[in-house]
Amino acid sequence: MALVAVAVLLPNTRLAALRLHWSWFSEAINRVEALWPTVDMVHVVMFGAVGVLLALAYPAARPVRLLLAIVVLATVSELVQLWVPGRTASVGEAMLDVAAAGVGLLLVALVRRAAGKGPK
Repeated sequence: MALVAVAVLLPNTRLAALRLHWSWFSEAINRVEALWPTVDMVHVVMFGAVGVLLALAYPAARPVRLLLAIVVLATVSELVQLWVPGRTASVGEAMLDVAAAGVGLLLVALVRRAAGKGPK
């Protein structure tokens, strides 16, 4: 969650400076973005990880509650960007965030079911 907070609150100029200063960071972002150039893959990877981590952190929680928490997180993360210099809020990105996190939740549920540790 801290990574999401930093990513959301970081002005574009600061992100650009970090990419110049840390070539490994820039290369990592470039590789993630190249996975599917028409989709904001940084959001997909970041929120997919959020979904996986939430499912692992709260194994007894109902998936609907975890998904609701993700909807709130995605919405707030986009709204906050209205006040961050160089950033914009996007309903499309919020929807992408929710979808990616939902896939993360689903992935954990499928692995648990295959391992015999989840609901049948």
